[in-house]
Amino acid sequence: MLGWHDLAAATQRLAAAQGAKSVLTDNREVTAELVYYLRDTTLPITIWFRAQTPRNHFEMTRPFTEAAPEPVLYVTLIQTRTSVPEAFRHKPTRWQTTVSH
Repeated sequence: MLGWHDLAAATQRLAAAQGAKSVLTDNREVTAELVYYLRDTTLPITIWFRAQTPRNHFEMTRPFTEAAPEPVLYVTLIQTRTSVPEAFRHKPTRWQTTVSH
């Protein structure tokens, strides 16, 4: 498994290589670490928000919305398929690369 610093560095490298304009995560811990380690960049970090009310600080302050700059880099530590890409199946957007451990 990558350390948090390594995950942030890999995220920054992939975002630059893929031309990503923002990052989408799917859990609070990853969001918190990327916000911290990428704090000196201009890359917006957002979190997938799927409940009716926010469950944590990041879902309240950094929810992923259609206003997120595209293309979006999806970063997850989940090794199995998640529901996040399914939500975009019919949306013409460019975000495909995933950083995983």
